[in-house]
Amino acid sequence: MQPAEYACPKCGNPLRLRRSRLGEFWGCSTYPQCRVALARGAKGEPVAPAETGVRCDECGAPTIVKRGPSGPFLGCSNYPRCRWTKAMDRQA
Repeated sequence: MQPAEYACPKCGNPLRLRRSRLGEFWGCSTYPQCRVALARGAKGEPVAPAETGVRCDECGAPTIVKRGPSGPFLGCSNYPRCRWTKAMDRQA
């Protein structure tokens, strides 16, 4: 974990570079109070997830592409309040 010059888009506290089994990401330093997690860009900067234009079937919120052990999938942007997910078609 290392300090960063980037601020959390939700609460304004510093983001920290963190590691998981899926790679590095930027997470809010106040976790678990603020659960913001952003991907790490090519230059090391935090990258916000892009909206897909698809709406969640349960709550109507925008969906975002998330990454899991089995590959990318669509997930509700209201996670953890809404846990709706949908598998993405795999390209051969």
